[in-house]
Amino acid sequence: MRSQDVRSPADPVTLDGTIIRVNAGTGVPLRAAASMTISAPTTDANGVKSYSVTSVFQGPTPTIVRVLEPTSPAPGWPRRLLYVLPVEAELGATFGDGLQELRLLNVHNRYNLTLIAPSFHIAPWYGDHPTDPSRRLESFMVQDLIPFGDSFVAPGTIPQRWAIGFSKSGFGALSLILRNPNVFSAVAAWDSPAQMSTFEFADV
Repeated sequence: MRSQDVRSPADPVTLDGTIIRVNAGTGVPLRAAASMTISAPTTDANGVKSYSVTSVFQGPTPTIVRVLEPTSPAPGWPRRLLYVLPVEAELGATFGDGLQELRLLNVHNRYNLTLIAPSFHIAPWYGDHPTDPSRRLESFMVQDLIPFGDSFVAPGTIPQRWAIGFSKSGFGALSLILRNPNVFSAVAAWDSPAQMSTFEFADV
C-alpha cells in the first residue's frame, strides 16, 4: 500500500515500500534499461552510426536511430546529449535532415554533443495514442530512447539531455519537456506553433 506514497499528496512523501535502484558500492543511481531490441550499428563515412531498433511502443516494425559522437571535442565542455527530432517518418524526404545539418556545422565537436536522431514509421507527433499501444511515441522517447542515449555517457555521470525540433517536431520538443521536466534539461524549437492562450473552436 505504501509503495504508492508519491501518488498520495495529502501526506508527506516517504520511500516506504518504494523500490530504488542504486549501486551498492557508490550509492549512484542505476540507469534505466531500454526495453527495445537494438542491433549492432553500421557506420557511414562521416562517423554516423545507425542502429536498427524495435520498440513495443512502435509495434513490430524496426526503425533507425542514428548517433554521432564527438571525435575531437573542445576542452572544458560537459558531455551532453542532443536529441534531434524528425518532422516526418521518411527522414530527409521533405524537410531535410537535422542530424546532417548539425554535422556539417561541426556542432558535435564544438559543443561536445552526442547527437541522437530517432526515426519513426508513423507520424512523429511525440504523444501517446490513447488506445493503440503501438503508437506511443512519447513513451518510446522517455522509456526506450532516453536509456539508450544515456548508455553513451560514462557510468556514474548524470547527462544533460537536450532536444531540438523543427515545425511539428519543435512542438513535440516543447511538449516533451513540459510533460517530462525531469528528463530534459532544455529544448529548442523553430518554425513551430506554441499555443499561449486558450483554445478557440469554430464550426467548419
